[in-house]
Amino acid sequence: MLATLAVAVWSVVAVPAGTQTSAPQSAAARSSDAVDAIVRSGMEAAHIPGLSLTVLRGGEVVRQSNYGWANLEHRLPVDAQTAFNIGSASKQIIAAGVMLLVQERRVELDASISRYIQDVPEHWRPVTVRHLLTHTSGLVREAPGFAPETDQPVMDVVRTAYPLPLLFSPGERFEYSNTGYFILAELIARTSGMPWPRFFQERFFGPLGMTATRATSRADLIPGRAAGYEWKDGRFENVTPYLALRPSGAFVSTASDMARWERSLVRRTLLSSQSLAQMWTKARLNNGQLAPYGFGWRLEQVDGVSEIGHAGSLPGFRAYYARYPDHDLTVIALINANHGPAEPTGIVRAVAREFMAAGVAAGE
Repeated sequence: MLATLAVAVWSVVAVPAGTQTSAPQSAAARSSDAVDAIVRSGMEAAHIPGLSLTVLRGGEVVRQSNYGWANLEHRLPVDAQTAFNIGSASKQIIAAGVMLLVQERRVELDASISRYIQDVPEHWRPVTVRHLLTHTSGLVREAPGFAPETDQPVMDVVRTAYPLPLLFSPGERFEYSNTGYFILAELIARTSGMPWPRFFQERFFGPLGMTATRATSRADLIPGRAAGYEWKDGRFENVTPYLALRPSGAFVSTASDMARWERSLVRRTLLSSQSLAQMWTKARLNNGQLAPYGFGWRLEQVDGVSEIGHAGSLPGFRAYYARYPDHDLTVIALINANHGPAEPTGIVRAVAREFMAAGVAAGE
């Protein structure tokens, strides 16, 4: 059945925000058609079953389009309330939690992590909170005790990395570490006095109206949850999500909630301008060079344009969230596949270029 439905994926009509004009087409309508073409061709080439696309300017949604299927077996189309695992795109939210505690003077960025987690080994004591946020700690990418099919307490996983040497002196270089974000989740829990999923529910998602966003769970009933897939041997197959809850890829969310999140960043609803500026500044290494990462965000030049973004990937799912501050533009794509070519980054960047070009044409 999944193989048969693979053909049907491409027949679903997207529902972009706004309306299209009759011929002759306006520039906006031509741009809308171009976006549809970008997304559909990218999905077909990479065998992506479902995709939700959100484009914002100044924190306001200017396009929300949905393509394909949230669930192939039940023929459920993607919509703005479809819940996707967003993987490491969650890191910006974990980092925001740390910064909220910094604002409240309960966490210091340049304090040793031993201040907050007292039993860390001696060779970890030079590692600071800032090092964890920026992936400059020297910690291994994955703690060896992480088991995808086991529901493990965070510190049980972290402690399996205690015997390992640091890969380099803290601050010496940038090297991505999911272990660091496990530790940050534990820091949030200990400092706030509540489990980290509850902290985010009470301090972020509830106040922002992000009613669908929550920590990942295979067992819980999650309304609108998309099924995850991979393309294998010419057909789609179901992918079993992790039982484990990974703070480094912590959350399930929807297009609507991601738009609320972006709006909160633009409006400085919970985080101050100073906090966000720190998050969106490249880390400085010990030798004075800059790393391509801030706090939970990758900072890059893409085709000569500044991009603040992050990818996410978990079994059956990928996401890409990109902000283009020089163009007051944000593009977010959520998909329910994670096999090799099923990658939303290229789609997001192509859509962003189309909106930038349309803005120039319109004299913005």
